[in-house]
Amino acid sequence: FQSIEDIAAAVQQHNRGGGRPAVLEIYGGEYPEGCCREILADGEITYHGRIDLDERLNIIAGADLLVIPFTFDKEYFQEYRLSIPTKLPENLATGKPLLLYGPKGMAATDLCLKHDLATVLTERSVPSLVKFLREFTDNSEPYLNKAAGAQHFAKRELSAKATSLRFQNMLHRIAA
Repeated sequence: FQSIEDIAAAVQQHNRGGGRPAVLEIYGGEYPEGCCREILADGEITYHGRIDLDERLNIIAGADLLVIPFTFDKEYFQEYRLSIPTKLPENLATGKPLLLYGPKGMAATDLCLKHDLATVLTERSVPSLVKFLREFTDNSEPYLNKAAGAQHFAKRELSAKATSLRFQNMLHRIAA
């Protein structure tokens, strides 16, 4: 939850600074653990809960930026560091700019850093998030260009077919 809390604080600070306002919309099957209603703010930060696939696709289509927060908590880091959530390939495939907020050493952040697929903030820092939001709202073109490359990468490398072929090849190497 600390990452979501940081992002919410950054959105509010960004909005107080003037310019194009940002809105954080949080979606998910469960209210994020530890998430409190205190971070919600009318017109700035909302929590929508579960949404069906059609609604999710419509929301993504209308978004300017997608954000995936990861834990900076060292206790949870060991548990989650090797997982790549299904939302990462899905979000990369949209062609929308993507921000990952989480430490190095997580499979998802490392993949995005290695292939320059997203903006990745690996240090916990609300000021860095605010700086990113200002840069993004002032000039989104570099982020859109990166997103186009990430979309191509996702279709080529992260599709079910490509993943299945890599897994089959790995099994053949192990069995040989």
